[in-house]
Amino acid sequence: MSEALSRREFLKLLSLLPPAYYLPAERTQKNNAGGTQPNILILVFDAWSANHISLLDYPRETTPNLHALAEKAIVYHKHFAGGHFTYPGTATLLTGVHPWTHRGYTAGTQIIAPYHKDNLLGMFDSHNRITYTHNSVADALLRRIIGVTDTYKPRQELYLNDDFWLAKVFAQDYDIASVSWVRVAKMLDDGYANSLFLSRLYEFFQSREINDLLEEYPLGLPAVEGDNYFLLETAIDWVHAQATTLSQPYLGYFHMLPPHDPYAPRREWVSAFADDGYNPVVKPEHVFTTDTPQERLNYRCREYDEYIAFVDAEIQRLFTMLEESNALENTWVVLTSDHGEMFERGIIGHVEPTFHRPLMHVPLMIFPPGQQERVDVTVPTSAVDVVPTLLHIAGKQIPAHLEGTLLPPFNTTPDPERAIYAMDARFSAQLGPFTSGTVMLRKGRYKFTYYFGNEGKYEKLNGKPLYELYDLETDPEELENLFETHPELGQAMLDEIIEKLREKDVLA
Repeated sequence: MSEALSRREFLKLLSLLPPAYYLPAERTQKNNAGGTQPNILILVFDAWSANHISLLDYPRETTPNLHALAEKAIVYHKHFAGGHFTYPGTATLLTGVHPWTHRGYTAGTQIIAPYHKDNLLGMFDSHNRITYTHNSVADALLRRIIGVTDTYKPRQELYLNDDFWLAKVFAQDYDIASVSWVRVAKMLDDGYANSLFLSRLYEFFQSREINDLLEEYPLGLPAVEGDNYFLLETAIDWVHAQATTLSQPYLGYFHMLPPHDPYAPRREWVSAFADDGYNPVVKPEHVFTTDTPQERLNYRCREYDEYIAFVDAEIQRLFTMLEESNALENTWVVLTSDHGEMFERGIIGHVEPTFHRPLMHVPLMIFPPGQQERVDVTVPTSAVDVVPTLLHIAGKQIPAHLEGTLLPPFNTTPDPERAIYAMDARFSAQLGPFTSGTVMLRKGRYKFTYYFGNEGKYEKLNGKPLYELYDLETDPEELENLFETHPELGQAMLDEIIEKLREKDVLA
C-alpha cells in the first residue's frame, strides 16, 4: 500500500482537526460592544473575466452555481478593474484610488508610503484583519501593508511543497533567500541547478508530495511560479475555518490564484467544453499582438473556461459550508477579481497593454446577510468604488481622498455617465509623468483607450499614439473603432483624459 495519502483521505483527516488548529497562536481581540459591526469577507479570484461568466450571458455554461447564488446577491453587470494585471488591479481595489494616486504601477515600484496605512485594512482597525493570497505579486502588496493587518498568512503555507520554511527561517530576508533557494535547489530553464544534490533531493520530496494527486489533475496541479503546487480546495477549506473561528468582527481579504494560468481544473472539468460547438468571435490582430494563431486562442480559451467551471464549483462549496456553519448571519461577502484574461486579437493572457473588455470587465457580486432576492446593477462601476462602499456598509466615515463613489443600490442616484478610468504606467518613472502607457475612459455607452509612448512594450507604437473608441451597447465585441468616423466624440474623450492626467500631475 502506498505511504502517500490521497487528496480525499487528506481532506478527511483535515476535517477531524479542531478549528483552532488553523489559527495562529496569538490573535488580537477587537472591541465589538453590542455586536453591531458586520464581518466583511472579500474573495478575489485572479484573472477572472466577466466576459466568460454564463451568469452574465457568456454562451458557455461556466458558472451554473454562481447563477444560483446570484438569487441572493447584488450583481454588477458593468464593473471595471483598475488595471489589466495583478499589481495595479489589486492596489486599486484595496486603496480606493487609481494608480496615478497610489503609484503602484508594478510590484517592483510598490504603492507609495501614505497607502501603506490609507487602505481598506487600515480603515477597518475596529476589525480583526486577516489576509492571504496564492499570488506572489499580490503577496508583495499584502506584505507592504502588513502594518495594518492583524494576521498575515504567508502564501507558502498553503502550498503543497515546502518552500515556505524559507519565510520562517529568513523572515527578514525572504526575497533574497527565495531567489537563492531557486538557484541552488531548483532546476532552472536550462536544466541545471547550482547544487545537483539539493536539486535531486528537492525533486524527490516534491514528487512524493504530488504524485498521488495527479490522477485527479490530469493537466497538472495548479502552481505558482512553475512548481509551487497548491490545491484551491485546501484554500477554500482554510477560508471556511477562518470564517467560523475568528473573533468578530473580522475583515478577511482572500486572493486565490485560479482561474489564472496555468489552467488546471480537477479531472471532472477537463474537456468539459470540448465538443460544445462554441467558437469565439474572430477579431483582427492588435498592434500588441503576440501572433498567436486563432486555433491556439480558441484552445486556451476552452481550457480557461473549464478552469472557471471548476472555480465555480469551489465557490459553491464554500458558500454551502458557510451557510451550514451559520457563518453568514452577520457577514457581507464580496466576490470579485483584480483583472480579466484575453484570448483574441492574437493575444493570450494579460501581459500586453491592451485594454479590451475581456481584460477590464470583471465580476463583482455582493452578498448582504439575509438577502433573499437578486438585485441587478447595470450602470458602469469601478474597482475604486469597493472601499467607500464597504466603509458605508460598516457605518464608517468615508475619507475625502478616495476616488470612488458608493456602489448602487447604496448610492440611490448613480450617474450612468460618470467617468471610469483604468491605466497602465509600468514603464514610466514612479513619481514622474506618464511617458509610456495606456489610459482607458469608460463613459456611458462609450469606451475610449489612449495608448502612447515608446518604452518597454510600447515600442510597438513606433512613437505614434493609438486611439480606440467603441460603442459598447451596439458593439460589445469591440470590432469597429469609431475614432476616425466620430472624431468630435473621440477628441472630447481624449481631452477629458488629458485634463485628468494634468489634474493628477502625471501629464508628460
